[in-house]
Amino acid sequence: MGLTTAQIKRDGSWVFKDFPTETISIDSADYECLVLDQSKGNDWGEGGLMSEVVLRVAIERDKIGTIPTQGTLATIGTSTYRIGRVEQDDEAAPITIDLTHNDTR
Repeated sequence: MGLTTAQIKRDGSWVFKDFPTETISIDSADYECLVLDQSKGNDWGEGGLMSEVVLRVAIERDKIGTIPTQGTLATIGTSTYRIGRVEQDDEAAPITIDLTHNDTR
């Protein structure tokens, strides 16, 4: 027996309550998000190869008003990221967002 959309949404909101969340600011609005993954790599930029941090975060669908678009700036803590990919295909699942930040440290 499969789960109904209501059951999936209810179970998803438990995950946001059970795990520590971070505050993300997008277009001057604050949302609670789960950091799903963090990786560090390299990407070509102005001046050559640059170190890049990539975060994948999830935001509960019913907690976010407008779906952010690619290229929009987002802030977590003291770091500003640029929104890359936004996944919103499954209406019952949270929205997942890939964020990139050029690490100059």
